Amino acid sequence: MRHRFFVPNGGPSARPLDTLTAHPILPIIKRLICIYLKMADICIALRRKFTHPFGHVSQPKITTGIFPSLNALDCPGQPPARGEGALVFALGGRAMESAETSPAIAIIGIGCWYPDAPNPLRLWENVLARRRQFRRIPPQRLPLADYHHPDPKVMDTTYGQRAAVIDGFEFDWAGRRIPQSTYRSTDVAHWLALETALSAISDAGYRQQDLPAEKAGVIVGNTLTGEQTRTTSLRLRWPYVRRVVAASAKRQALSPAQTDALLGELEGRYKAAFAPINEDSLAGGLSNTIAGRICNYLNLYGGGYTVDGACASSLLAVATAGERLAQGELDLALAGGVDISLDPFELVGFAKAGALTPTEMRVYDRRGNGFIPGEGCGFVVLKRMADAQRDGDYVYAVLHGWGISSDGGQSGITAPNAEGQAKALRRAYAKAPYGMADLDFIEGHGTGTAVGDRIELEGIAPVSYTHL
Repeated sequence: MRHRFFVPNGGPSARPLDTLTAHPILPIIKRLICIYLKMADICIALRRKFTHPFGHVSQPKITTGIFPSLNALDCPGQPPARGEGALVFALGGRAMESAETSPAIAIIGIGCWYPDAPNPLRLWENVLARRRQFRRIPPQRLPLADYHHPDPKVMDTTYGQRAAVIDGFEFDWAGRRIPQSTYRSTDVAHWLALETALSAISDAGYRQQDLPAEKAGVIVGNTLTGEQTRTTSLRLRWPYVRRVVAASAKRQALSPAQTDALLGELEGRYKAAFAPINEDSLAGGLSNTIAGRICNYLNLYGGGYTVDGACASSLLAVATAGERLAQGELDLALAGGVDISLDPFELVGFAKAGALTPTEMRVYDRRGNGFIPGEGCGFVVLKRMADAQRDGDYVYAVLHGWGISSDGGQSGITAPNAEGQAKALRRAYAKAPYGMADLDFIEGHGTGTAVGDRIELEGIAPVSYTHL
C-alpha cells in the first residue's frame, strides 16, 4: 500500500529528454549539496570534469559559485532574509592533489526530490527550460484565508501567498518493510530523506550489500525536523485547549452538562487530525534520528547524525562528510539535507522578519525585496577520489576544499557581513590546488534582498582581486 503526501500533481509538464542539449551539471550538484545558507559562512572548492548527465563530455572549465544561500529558482527552499555565508565551487577538467591540499573527494551519486523535480534528470530539464515552480500556496499546506493579510503589520499573518511545493511524494511503507504505526507516527521529512538517500545510492551503482558498512556513514542537514512534527505536538496541548474552552463556556453560562458534551465532541474532532502518540512518536519527531533511520535501514556502522546550521545545515553535512573521508574515518559517506517546513511557524516568522517578497524575486537588483520559500531534499554519495578511481565509480565532480566561517559580532545575528563571507572564500581556496585567478566565471547565490546581494558581492570582490 502506498500513501501520498503533499498535494496532487499540479506542476508544469516536462519536455521529452531527447530535446535536451549538452550542458554541465553544475546546477544539479549545487542543489543536491545545499538547502540554503544562513548563520554560517561555508565555502566548498570543487574541481571536476564537465560531464553531462546523459554522457556528453565538453571542454574542461573552471567555475566557482558563491552561495550565501540559493535563490528559489536555483534551489527552492528557504533562504534567509539577509543571507550570510558562502559556498564556493571551483570546477576544472582534472583532479589535482598536493601535499598542501586536502585529499580529493569524489561525488559519485546524486539524488533529489524538489518541486516538480523528483529526480536529477527532471531537475536538470527544468533548469534548461528555465522553469519556475512558484505558485499560490495550496490550501492543503496553508489555508491562506486564515493566515494571509496584505498588511505586514497584522499579527499572526503572512503577506506572502506563493511557494514552491512538492507534489505527489509517495512513501511505500509496506514495500520498505516499515510498520504502519511507525510510518504514521514519523515526520514525513524522515521518509523523504530515506527515499532520496536510497535513490542517491542507486545512482552511484550500489546496492545495500555493496556498501562498506563498517566505514559508511550518513550526515544530514536539517533544522526543526519538519512541519508534521510541529503539528503533531498540538495533540498534546489539548489540556490547555480544554481549559480555555471550559472557561469560555462558563462565562457564556453553559450548564455543566452542556460544557461536558461540548468538550467531549471537541476533543474527538481536535485529536482526529493527529496520529496517536506511541513508542515511535519521539524518534519520529526528532531531527537527529533522520540520519539514524537511514543508517538503520542500510545497516551502516560508520555513524549517522544530523547537523543544524540553520540554512547552512546541508553544507555543513557535506563539509563534515568530506573531513571524515579525508581523515580516513569513512570510506563512503551519504551527505545532504531535507527541509519540509512550509507551516505557519516559518511562513509567518519570515513575514514578520520582512524576508518574503510581496511581488517577485529580483536577484542582484536594487529592487530586490525578499524571496519566495520552498522545500526539498537532496543527497550526494561521496568517496575519496583515489578510491572512486580504483573502484571504477562514475565521478560527477571532485571536492577539493571547504571553508567555514561566521559573521562575528560586527552586525546583528541575522545581518550579513562581507568580511565573514570573504573569510570563508579564503579558507576554501587555501585548501584547493588552484586559486580564483584560474576561474572562468563566478556563479553567485543571490538572496533576493538588496542588502544581502550587495554584501555578497562585497565579500567576493576583495578575494577575487587578491587572486588576480
